[in-house]
Parts: sequence; structure tokens; C-alpha cells
Amino acid sequence: MPWYIVIMLSAMVILHQSVSGRCPEEKGSIKITYTGNMGVLISTDREAVWMDGLHKFYKPEYQPTDQQFIDKAKQHEGDFKSLQWLLFSHYHRDHFDATLTKEIISNSPEIKISGAGQVVDSLTDAFTKNAWNRNGSLDNADYESSVHVEAFNLQHTWPARHSTVQNLMFSVIIDGKRITHLGDSGDKDPAYTQKAFLNAEVLVVPYWLLLNEDGKSLLKTSKAITIIATHIEPGAKLPIELKNGKEQKVILFDVPGEFINV
Repeated sequence: MPWYIVIMLSAMVILHQSVSGRCPEEKGSIKITYTGNMGVLISTDREAVWMDGLHKFYKPEYQPTDQQFIDKAKQHEGDFKSLQWLLFSHYHRDHFDATLTKEIISNSPEIKISGAGQVVDSLTDAFTKNAWNRNGSLDNADYESSVHVEAFNLQHTWPARHSTVQNLMFSVIIDGKRITHLGDSGDKDPAYTQKAFLNAEVLVVPYWLLLNEDGKSLLKTSKAITIIATHIEPGAKLPIELKNGKEQKVILFDVPGEFINV
């Protein structure tokens, strides 16, 4: 039986998903499953996109990709049966591993991979697309798909240390809904004026944007009705208090296998 911890803060609902269930009031054909750290699988019965989903153990504070998802992706099982895209926000080891990625595509060369050059340059003989400086759609004649993918340069948080990291904001439109993943983002960047952020219905964000006033104010500018907080250290308890004048849900993802339908 699924369980939820629900906290009402003004008009904001904050949820912690159980590994076995979803919010009973949420209905839809799009499933978003947590796979570790900032990894999420967006799937329908016809297609699937895996974002920041392949990384090994790095440090205890970062949840690695659970082996069950790697095995299912290799065997085209369950929600991975129609995997079309692997998207990576940046090359850090808690978001991307080249060896695991090569294992997935070794028997599935049709899977498209996108990230910045720091990611795709390590994947020779793969169907890759360098999304750095794209700042728009990745669709073209070579990428026929019912899934629409956009990518925008988005500065990595803590630029004093990570100024050379090519972090990307990926926005996926699937079944008419826009789901946008920020990677390791900070709270200020011109990319936040793009409709990929402003008009998203779901945002996948690093939890730290919910812990300071600038980050909270930023998230309130988006029309997103669902915000999925990720990059949460296993076992951590977050004092999140995001208040907004409109109905908006914050969902904490930190246990692999948690999911929602949108």
C-alpha cells in the first residue's frame, strides 16, 4: 500500500513519493520514474526518454543508478521497452558514465544520445548529438521521433569552481506535455527566460533551488504545476518550504523506483 507524507504550505503541496506508488489523484499517460541522483525516466506506452540516468557509485552522498534499471534497459523491458533518447545534462560522474552508456547502446544502436561535447566526445560510434550552444530544438531530418527535445546552455551552480562545466537544460515534449530538467543549475541564468522553463508543466530540479529565496523566486516564475526535487543525499531530511500563490506540487525523489504519472 503506498504511503505519502503530505505537508500543506499555503497553496503548495509537498509530497514524498513511496517506491511502490503514486499520488492517487494524478492521472495521465506519462510516467516519470526516479532512477538515482538526478536521473529520471520519462515514459509512455510508445516511447521513453532517460535523463541523467547512467552513473556508477561516486560518493555516498550521490545515489548511483540502481542495477534494476540498467538491466531493464539492456533487455528492453518494462518502461524501457521503447527507449528512444539518453540525455545527459553534463559529464560529472554523478550524472554520466561513458562505460554504462556504451553497455546500453551496444545492443541498441538506434538509441539517440545527447549532451554537451564533454559527454558525447567520449561516445564514439554512437548516434550522438552535441547539444552545447544549440539553444533550441534537437529535431532534424536525422531524428524522426514523436518526442520533441530542446536543449539550452545553463550555467552550472558554483561557477567559481565549475565555470568550465557544460551544463544543459533539456526540455522534452511528449504527448503534448513539456517536462524540463535543469541539471546542476544555479538560480540565475538567461536560459530561464526561455519557454522551455517558463512554460514547463513539470520541472526536474536540484533540491538546493528550494532552499534559498532566490531559487524559490525563480521557480515561481515557471508555470510548472509539478516540481520534482532530486539530487537528494540518501537518507537526508530536507526542510523545504516553498510557498506560492498558485497550486503547485513539490515532489521529493530520493528512492529509486519512485514515480508519478502526469
